[in-house]
Amino acid sequence: MAFVSERCRFWFIVTVLLSVAVCVGYRLVAVHLNLVELNVRDPRYWFTREVSGLRGGIYSDACGKQPFACSLPIWEYRVDPQGVNLKRHSRESVVQTVAQAMDMDINHVRDAFWRVNSRYIFLGTTDRDDVHRVMCDTKRVTGVAIEDRQVRRYPQGTMLSHVLGYVSRDQHGNPVGQCGLEMEYEKFLKGKPGRIKGMRDARRNEIRERRVVDVDPTPGASVYLTIDHNVQYAVEQALYDGFTNSELINDYLMRQLMSDIQIETPQNKSLIKNKNQLNIKDAILR
Repeated sequence: MAFVSERCRFWFIVTVLLSVAVCVGYRLVAVHLNLVELNVRDPRYWFTREVSGLRGGIYSDACGKQPFACSLPIWEYRVDPQGVNLKRHSRESVVQTVAQAMDMDINHVRDAFWRVNSRYIFLGTTDRDDVHRVMCDTKRVTGVAIEDRQVRRYPQGTMLSHVLGYVSRDQHGNPVGQCGLEMEYEKFLKGKPGRIKGMRDARRNEIRERRVVDVDPTPGASVYLTIDHNVQYAVEQALYDGFTNSELINDYLMRQLMSDIQIETPQNKSLIKNKNQLNIKDAILR
C-alpha cells in the first residue's frame, strides 16, 4: 500500500511539472513566432510612438532660391525573411532584385534573406526614387519592411551656422531643433506628428503587420529670412580674411559686390546680378 502511494505521488509531481513545462513552452513559442492574438490586454505587448513629418526648410528669401537648411526624405529597409511570398516568386529572385537595385553585395543580401529565424534585419537606406520604386514593387520584392526617414542638410555649409543652430534626434529617432532658429521655430518646422500604435514581440521588436493605428504626419512649414544671402557671405568672408574695422569691411564688400554687377547693353542682355548694391552700406551698418 505504501509503495502504491509513493508511486502515485511521484507520477503526480511528474505530471504537474510536465504540464507547467508545456504551458511555458507554448507561451514562449507563441510569443517568439508572433502567434499572440490581437485581443491581448497586457500593456507590455503594446506600444505607441510619434512619427515626425518632413521638417520644413529655412531659406534666405521669400522665393526660396537659397536654402540654408532643408530636409531630404530617405527610406530605411529591413529584411523580414518570413514575409517573402514564395508563391509569387522565389527567395533567390528577390535577393537578386534587391542586390541589383541597392547596388549591394549579393552575398550580404542573400545572408539576410536566408536568416529565416530572424526578423527585420537592417539592410540599408537610400534617397534615390528609382531604388525606392523597385523596393515597393510587390510583384518583384516581398519580405522588405520600409520606414520613412529624413536627413537634415545645410547646403551653404557653415554660413550662418550659429544663427541656424542644428537638430538632433529624440528617443524615437525624430529630428528636434537644439539651438538657434531650428529650436526657436521648432513648432512650425516640425509640423504635426503622426502616430503609430501596434504590438511588439518578446524581444521588444515591432510586429509590423499588427499595427492598429497608422496616422501619417503633416510636413512642417518653411521659414523665410530677411537676411541677404550675398551680404551674409561677403561679411563672413571679410571676417575670415581678417577685417575687423567696419569701414574696411564696407570697402571690401563694395569691391566684392561691384565686381558682380553687369550692365545691360544692346550687345549684352545680361541682368544685374545684385540688386542691393545701392543700399549695401546701410545693410552693413545696421
